[in-house]
Amino acid sequence: RYPERLGKKGRVVKTPVNSCDIMPTVLGLAGLSVPTGLTGIDFSEAITQGKETPELGAFFAHYGGSGEPFNLVQVRDMRGVRTACYTYVESAGEGPWMLFDNAKDPYQMKNLVNSPEYADIQAGLSAQVRERLAAVDNLNFYTKQKPEKSVGESDRPAKKKKSKAPPMLGKPDE
Repeated sequence: RYPERLGKKGRVVKTPVNSCDIMPTVLGLAGLSVPTGLTGIDFSEAITQGKETPELGAFFAHYGGSGEPFNLVQVRDMRGVRTACYTYVESAGEGPWMLFDNAKDPYQMKNLVNSPEYADIQAGLSAQVRERLAAVDNLNFYTKQKPEKSVGESDRPAKKKKSKAPPMLGKPDE
């Protein structure tokens, strides 16, 4: 809400945004220029003029293998975007991994990655991922090797099985 500039009626912006987009957007709303080199997008026109960009997505990333005690399960490194309509994810060393139509499949049960009817959408979303990775100098993501372990496999050694013998009480006789 910004009553002095937008009136008393609130406005809902449906374009997904990242936390790094907040500063450029606030600067844009204040009429200030966004400093060069600042990561993030100015969405002030979406707020002030209703210029939504539903095809533009919020970027997300998961960095696997953060070290003990957190790497109990090896999870893939992944990067993706979520737009108002789609969620798209690429996996390190493997490329396209998931594509969901959020309007038709809000619970993301049907993976549409590499489906011929979604080829143009997938190509556009993949380009967004690459643009966002380039903006944060993370294009080396594509050269990473795929994980040796799959989701659910632990990096910890297997626990020793406990003996079924009852515990000893006191010292054994010599």
